[in-house]
Amino acid sequence: MDLSFAKKGIDDSERAEVQEQLLKGQPLFLEIDDVVSADTVSGVLVLGAFGAPSDTKVHVKQVRTHSHIDSLTRHIQGNDYFPALRKGDIVAFDRVFIDGGDAMTAHITARTHDGMKGRVQFLMGMARASSTMVSKRGAQQFLTIVDGSQAYRADDDGDIRAAYKNICAMPWTAGAGGFIARTFNGRTVEYHVNGENPLEGFIEEMTVQGHLHGKNWIELIPARKFPVGRDQVARDVDVRNEVKKAVGKVGKQFMPQKGPYPGFRKSAIILCDEDEWAFGGKTGKVHRVAAGIQPLDRGVPVVESRSLPSRIHHRNVMDVSGLYSEATMDRMAEERAERRPPEPEDKRSETSYPRADMASDRDHDDQRSNSPTANSMPFSF
Repeated sequence: MDLSFAKKGIDDSERAEVQEQLLKGQPLFLEIDDVVSADTVSGVLVLGAFGAPSDTKVHVKQVRTHSHIDSLTRHIQGNDYFPALRKGDIVAFDRVFIDGGDAMTAHITARTHDGMKGRVQFLMGMARASSTMVSKRGAQQFLTIVDGSQAYRADDDGDIRAAYKNICAMPWTAGAGGFIARTFNGRTVEYHVNGENPLEGFIEEMTVQGHLHGKNWIELIPARKFPVGRDQVARDVDVRNEVKKAVGKVGKQFMPQKGPYPGFRKSAIILCDEDEWAFGGKTGKVHRVAAGIQPLDRGVPVVESRSLPSRIHHRNVMDVSGLYSEATMDRMAEERAERRPPEPEDKRSETSYPRADMASDRDHDDQRSNSPTANSMPFSF
């Protein structure tokens, strides 16, 4: 149990000082090597941070002034809702500062763990998180990932079909996909192919509107819209209360300074397979979800669909890159399945979301700032 909030000797001034440092902090991504103590882990950087390159060995420690549903101490210990941290887990932290050579944090924002099923992938790319709707069906949020480095020029319907086939074959799209389509006259269309939106419907629309007539052509940026995993949705909003549109602390990071619609930004994403839920129970289907979301940088404006960089118009365009090969993901999936205990028959219902059960201390330390970090101290190990 996390009792950091109950420690004696913590006054308001100390907590305010730590909070100020956290607000100036920056994201950090760690592959766990060892659990050092009840509040400290060691590992290597997945991405460079604070001037240190990737693969640098670091310690990350829970600040004693803050308690949180997703505190590092809770995840070190584990509980009925998430397994304890172990070697090889990838952990994302939203705000970290350096103190005495150690990385200090209030909580984690995403992680891999033994409860995740299928091919678990940590990848980086341009992504956009939607607002969240909570209804009797459940909580629904979506994350759209795009890869401008693989954009296509389509001069006719055959080019569109070929592009779609290639998109579905990309490792990260899991056999489905769509486009951010941009026409010669500046129109931008987002189209995700599914049962209700067939590929032929998109081709017909582009043809009827003259976007493929004569010398006209369209640009197709590969896109895939993923449902957000149950735990990750609950990190963003209170899933106990029905709401038509909510933008939580995760979703806010994808909102522009002005305007009502979210945009894209460089992000780290954890993908895995998850049981689909609706109306308080499992549907019997398994779908691919974004189980973790963490923007890579802070203070950088989000990018609208019409302004997304692509290889057709730009150089050095960010691709979608995964940390693991398919063979590695398959091996890790088998290892997780062997360690995972049998699922109880009376599995919790939708009304008892893990983080709804634990929400008594929700976000009380989460006053946010978008200021870039001013902390550049090196790590020590």
